[in-house]
Amino acid sequence: MAFENNVQGTLHSNVAIAATTIDVVKAVAPNKDVPTSGRLTLSTTSPDKKEIITYTGRTDNSTYWTLTGVTKNAESSFGDQAWTAGD
Repeated sequence: MAFENNVQGTLHSNVAIAATTIDVVKAVAPNKDVPTSGRLTLSTTSPDKKEIITYTGRTDNSTYWTLTGVTKNAESSFGDQAWTAGD
C-alpha cells in the first residue's frame, strides 16, 4: 500500500468490500507512519489492482494503526474491492 506522501505500509488484516476501518502495520524507522487523516491508494501487482481510499482518523493499537472514517473507492473508477492482510 502506498500513500500520497510516499509512505508505504502493509495491511494488518483483511479489508472487506464496504469496510469503514482499515488496519495498517506501523512503520519501522526510517519509514514514516500513515498521516492522522488523508487519502491513500491500495495497490498490488499480483493480481494487479488499485483502489483509492479516504479516511478521517487513526487509532493506535500498539503494533498497527486502525484508520477510521474510511470511504472506499472515494475517488477512483477501480471499484470497491476486498483486500488481504499483507497487501
